[in-house]
Amino acid sequence: GDGDGDGDGVAGCGLFKVDDLGCITVDPNSTLPILKAARARRTHDHLQQSHAAGGAAGAAAGGAGATATELARAAAAVERAEASARFVLDRFNFCGRLFAKALLEQQTMTLPLAPSLLKILLGVPVGLDDLSREDGALATS
Repeated sequence: GDGDGDGDGVAGCGLFKVDDLGCITVDPNSTLPILKAARARRTHDHLQQSHAAGGAAGAAAGGAGATATELARAAAAVERAEASARFVLDRFNFCGRLFAKALLEQQTMTLPLAPSLLKILLGVPVGLDDLSREDGALATS
């Protein structure tokens, strides 16, 4: 960060952001690679089923099954998306380990965590009302 204590260093890691209240919260954009990986996997699985069914199922539906080239492209897309998702998940895992280590060592972490992030850590459901308190612009979009 820039040294003014506003949490830019933590928020600048790509997983978190500073919300409207000045608290650190999960940046919704940080989870996009995970969603993209799931979408790429579904697309690949659908193409794989189409390819496995061969021309018979495709011909019955009025078209051809997925080609080997389409399947290879989808597999490459899945690999790229899952690598990106693993990177994000590894960073979240590291943050969790950091919190756990601080607890084990009885160290206080002076991070202003948003109420919604605390709810997530405690396993309490988070709703739109939490989002509207922390990021009004995102809640209304």
